[in-house]
Amino acid sequence: MIHGNVELHNVAECREMDDGGGCFQRVPEKVRLGLNDHAQERMLDVVGSEIRFVLEDGKATVDLHPTDYGHTIIAENLARELGRLMQDA
Repeated sequence: MIHGNVELHNVAECREMDDGGGCFQRVPEKVRLGLNDHAQERMLDVVGSEIRFVLEDGKATVDLHPTDYGHTIIAENLARELGRLMQDA
């Protein structure tokens, strides 16, 4: 999926979280909620997912933080910031 100016590989949806970040999901939320409890949790496990982008020049900082339930979130403005960095490069 494309999120802002980055490609998220093996991610179907980036759901906004209360803390301003986003939660990567392997399937869309509507699909995830139709699964059993164990499968719902597994769809939040994004092991094997990738954040892909091309940086022409310079460097970028990517901040990932664990959530309360141990999954990975992406900062709300990551795609916007990476886009800005790529334009400034």
